Amino acid sequence: MDTLVGNVILTGVLVVALIIFVAAASGVAQLYTMRLDRTLLGREAVYVAQSVQQLYLTVNSTQSYFPQSVVLSLPMPESLDNHAYTLSVAASTPPGTDETNLTVTVAMSGSPLKATSSVVVGRCAVESANPLIHYPALEVNLTLYLQNNQEYCFMSFA
Repeated sequence: MDTLVGNVILTGVLVVALIIFVAAASGVAQLYTMRLDRTLLGREAVYVAQSVQQLYLTVNSTQSYFPQSVVLSLPMPESLDNHAYTLSVAASTPPGTDETNLTVTVAMSGSPLKATSSVVVGRCAVESANPLIHYPALEVNLTLYLQNNQEYCFMSFA
């Protein structure tokens, strides 16, 4: 009789331990997947932001003829880890400066996950539809021009 009671108790304990193990393993796997998705989003945001900043710095450093227009075509993946995503761009000018901060946000569709990256692009007017159509390539149009002996730029995303 003692053996039977012991076996019933141990079987119950093993079942509970198995349920706890499966739940913990599932939670850890879900956290890993979210971290991986956040990393992928962050890489795309940094890729777009730094590419746009590099375009601005390259065109701005030539200082040859005005106006100058350049189109950059950034190849973009259709999905990130088989998830659709949205890409948006926002520009802001902090008080006390005339520099434009460009913030690129990449968000996973149907999920609260998103990543942002910000860069400075000088005196630049930015026009962008949000969210952007980014597949198969994101088109960035940059025009530098002189106005009252001051250099300005206009940037648009398509």
